[in-house]
Amino acid sequence: MAKGIYGEGTFSKVANRPNAPIRYRKRILGKYVSVYGKSERECIKKMKEKEAQLHEKEKLMHLTDIEQCALFKDAVLFWLETYKKGKLKGRSFDRNMQIFHTYIEEMPIGRMSIDNIDSNDIQSLLNEVAGSRSQSTVNKAHGLLNQFFKHYYKRDSNNLTLVSDTFESADLQSIAVDLGTQIKALDLGIQYFSIAFQKDDSTLKAISSIDDLSTQEPSEITTNTY
Repeated sequence: MAKGIYGEGTFSKVANRPNAPIRYRKRILGKYVSVYGKSERECIKKMKEKEAQLHEKEKLMHLTDIEQCALFKDAVLFWLETYKKGKLKGRSFDRNMQIFHTYIEEMPIGRMSIDNIDSNDIQSLLNEVAGSRSQSTVNKAHGLLNQFFKHYYKRDSNNLTLVSDTFESADLQSIAVDLGTQIKALDLGIQYFSIAFQKDDSTLKAISSIDDLSTQEPSEITTNTY
């Protein structure tokens, strides 16, 4: 068959894939990669997606800290590849990656800065998942986001984690301001400060944070619910 577009890669027919009889093979980052499809157009689309994923992964390999990730999608992928890949079984990790590629990487929220994301953005994402997937998938997506934000906000040493099943109805913003006021009164010079409110050991309900408690008023603490 013909060479790929602009001479990049080659197409060939395969006999053992009746549903995807065409193979497109191309060299990416020094290694040959193959995709299969019903037509050359489908193969080219799949290869573009594969190439983008490989370049994204290559870029993340040079990062040493999640704070270096400018976009939410980069931070989530860094977290998955760095902290979850070795802990989750193959199928569980693949399921998380599928949720990432479908509902974070390709959605507007993926191109946002982490610090600009609030509870409305999270809920919009979950509504998008609910529109086309089962409740089980929605729960898995929610769990992935919970785990990510729990890790992200725990990376700093100046934080508190509070666990209680009463947080569903509590005024978490008022609690955060009261705690921030008490801690500021200790005059410890604490700058970035966060409080994680959890329903249990694995369910994050909200994060309250402030950039510099030593110079800002506790009333400036912001609370994002999940």
